[in-house]
Amino acid sequence: KFSWDETAKQAIAAWESLQIARPERQPALPLGRKPRLAFVSPMPPERTGIADYSAELLPVLSKYYDIDLVVAQDQVDDRWVNHCAKVRDVVWLRAHAGEVERVLYQMGNSPFHRHMLALIEEIPGVVVLHDFYLSGLMAWLELHGGAGYVWTKALYDTHGYAAVHARYQKAKVAQQHFPVNGHVVRHALGVIVHSEFSRNLARSWYGGCWGADWRVIPLLRAPSKGIDRATARKQLGFDERSILVCSFGFLDQTKLNHRLLQAWLKSALAANTHCHLVFVGENHGGDYGADLLKTINKSDCKSRIRITGFASPELFKQYLAAADIAVQLRTQSRGETSASVLDCMNYGLPVIVNAHGAMAELGYDTVWMLPDEFDDAMLVDALEQLWRSPEKRLHLGEQARKRIMEYHDPDACARQYAEAIEAFYERVANGLPALIHALAEEMHTRLSDNDMMQLASALSHNHPLPRLNKRLYLDITATSRNDLKTGIERVVRALTLALLEAPPEGYRIEPVYLSYENGRWVYRYARRYTLG
Repeated sequence: KFSWDETAKQAIAAWESLQIARPERQPALPLGRKPRLAFVSPMPPERTGIADYSAELLPVLSKYYDIDLVVAQDQVDDRWVNHCAKVRDVVWLRAHAGEVERVLYQMGNSPFHRHMLALIEEIPGVVVLHDFYLSGLMAWLELHGGAGYVWTKALYDTHGYAAVHARYQKAKVAQQHFPVNGHVVRHALGVIVHSEFSRNLARSWYGGCWGADWRVIPLLRAPSKGIDRATARKQLGFDERSILVCSFGFLDQTKLNHRLLQAWLKSALAANTHCHLVFVGENHGGDYGADLLKTINKSDCKSRIRITGFASPELFKQYLAAADIAVQLRTQSRGETSASVLDCMNYGLPVIVNAHGAMAELGYDTVWMLPDEFDDAMLVDALEQLWRSPEKRLHLGEQARKRIMEYHDPDACARQYAEAIEAFYERVANGLPALIHALAEEMHTRLSDNDMMQLASALSHNHPLPRLNKRLYLDITATSRNDLKTGIERVVRALTLALLEAPPEGYRIEPVYLSYENGRWVYRYARRYTLG
């Protein structure tokens, strides 16, 4: 009855019962003096949707925070920022990190965010993960950005040896398959995503506990206003009899633009001289873009099909106002939320999508939802039904606009941001960043260099970064040293390779060896041998 084990079990049970019984408490929003927030993001005129998104978020978020905008660009082209915000650079943030109370990173899968990788480790903050996959950014840094083997190292750190092997066998496949976001999610004080799909990707890749405390905040959209339909159509050269089918955004094979082109050419719309197909965005380079142009030029109705090229915000909005039907398709989702779909819905357009990634979370009553894997006949049918029925177009467009107003209102999204940021910072108030700050404030003048080294070591052991997967350590001491290729060594090599290629679910394999150092035996990672 009085054993240590029994006492410990009862104590743990009591703690857990108290935790379960405690109601979930929403952290208080900042009142009175607004906390100082460093907002790290690309901004217009950079050609990235995250820049435009940040420009919409900043004015409404400023209700809760005194904002320093941190950018890695020479110019910011935004009216609100230029009149109301303090624009800083990365050097300033490093020098004034102690003065900033909150940090928010807008992180995406492109070179526009390369400076954030080091900052997130040096100055941890809340990360808005616009793309669950960061493999495009990491691969670009290694292959084109002159950053050394950062992608290869990130593949190993996040996913293990199998990912490194894939990178050197089939680099494109490795880039498509592995998210490589471990560095970011492990150093983040909290993570915000825009869909349950992204949170489920975290569970799928790293286990059930990952993503559980991430916050899902809808992608905000300000109510559409400005140019009216008749004016937009006149400016673009279309009359009132024209039926305009548009697809918005950068053309790429992941957007299935070729599927829309094929379906439109097969449909009755291709034979009607009043029907037009417009791809509002920049055409993908290489074979994919060339094949699209070839198909268009071969068709009998090529004069009624156009690709606009890069669309300025003004031209983009003109087409949103002028269009009759929008088609936004996806495959190979990187965990992103399509801002273009929300733009179309915001303008009251009937939108045809397929149930892929985050788009599957849109209500069936607000968009025309095709299956994730659809055939051309389904898309042809959707196009023809909406073309022939103005009533269906109107109803679906009204439902789409209603959903945007209900779920994507800027003020409501900004409040959710503030609640999430405060919750994350409240959770880490006694965590490692706060502890380091307190120790630096109180003790740095009283500790010798040796004391600080010991303290740093203790902090490292007591507050390790969260691991993405459990490890299974495989002792290959004798084989890694000798590898005589005898029967035992052959068995060990075969077992090691088999485990590396197909590890038990939830684990990653780490071959290790024993080393005698300073009078004691220690385990070391057998990386050189394993890579060989």
